[in-house]
Amino acid sequence: MKHIIYTLALLLLAGSWLTSCAEEDFTTFQGEKSGIYIQNVTGYTITGVPTSFSDSTTYSLSVYPESSSEIAASVNVYLMGNIADYDRPFVLKVDEEKSTAKRGVHFDYDESTCFIPAGKASNSVSVALKRHPDLTESTLRIEFYLESNNEFTTELEQYKNSASWNTQGEYICGTRFKIMFHNKYDTPKDWSKNHFGDWSILKEQHLNTIMGWSHEDWLRGRCPYYQFGYAARALKEELQALADAGTPVMDGDAYMQLGPNYQVDYSNYETSNR
Repeated sequence: MKHIIYTLALLLLAGSWLTSCAEEDFTTFQGEKSGIYIQNVTGYTITGVPTSFSDSTTYSLSVYPESSSEIAASVNVYLMGNIADYDRPFVLKVDEEKSTAKRGVHFDYDESTCFIPAGKASNSVSVALKRHPDLTESTLRIEFYLESNNEFTTELEQYKNSASWNTQGEYICGTRFKIMFHNKYDTPKDWSKNHFGDWSILKEQHLNTIMGWSHEDWLRGRCPYYQFGYAARALKEELQALADAGTPVMDGDAYMQLGPNYQVDYSNYETSNR
């Protein structure tokens, strides 16, 4: 009998402790306001369950087609609390002191898209990363942060970057998110000097535009060698037409030139400008 009474007492004590925790730790989400946080998933199980997270990401615009003047990134905002039957706006701002990219110059986003839709528990805010000349030399940074408003609080300052309970992991920020981006190029190992001459960023960009290639295609060996002859001839024709029109393409301090069998003739332009 004493054993039964002792067991009941322990259960009552545990129940009161759990109630106390719920009241102290989760009052925000049982009251009028819900919480929001930023989460970037970096890993999944084979069934699509998130396993790892990050509070930053990096984009290389060089792997996208040259025809793309801007690339879409995103900031993913999630709800902690009850789903509502109406759209609820949240506040997403840029920390200008910690950012090196300038809004309207290097990137932009639409603040009217910063809301949790009715019946939903998350939303992605699209961020347009612009292919600006500054990005060929520097990696720029945008630091976003959430701010509390009448609808939401931002109390999740940190959480573990792993969904596994038995993995130690690192703690990342739930209210801030960093986007780093650049447009830097590496010399492709498949580049053919016999066709295209010395490699340069500008020359590759011209080729990519003509052929529909991207820098990632070069890096992954997806630019077929059998197309190099056609590509060199097409670029030569373009450069020759521009030179004959009096608008030769400069590549650094010299006219853009190709391989031995695809030389652009700049003599007419040079003669007319003496």
